[in-house]
Amino acid sequence: MAKRLHSGDLREVFELQESTLNVVLGEETPSWDTVSDCDAVRAKIDYESESERVRAGRNEGRESIKITTRKGLPATPKNRVLWRSEYFRIVGFPQFIDARRMWMKFSAVRTDAD
Repeated sequence: MAKRLHSGDLREVFELQESTLNVVLGEETPSWDTVSDCDAVRAKIDYESESERVRAGRNEGRESIKITTRKGLPATPKNRVLWRSEYFRIVGFPQFIDARRMWMKFSAVRTDAD
């Protein structure tokens, strides 16, 4: 049987961001803005995996995390997560992990700031 999750397990804080287009001097410029009411989301965050490979003479790393939080977060693959000054791209859609649908989890992969 899986360990039950409690509010006290949510020790990390992250920010959920969405891509928007701003018009500056007649030109559309992509930028990232914080999703409404998602600037300090409490969560349990675990490292899933970390891999490294050499490509075109440089080392490339891939860091993956698993985020568990309360239901109701509007997270989709179009969003990204800002956690500990690092940006993570959401991979896949969130899944509910309990019968009462109170907790959801999703994965994210570290990415460069766009």
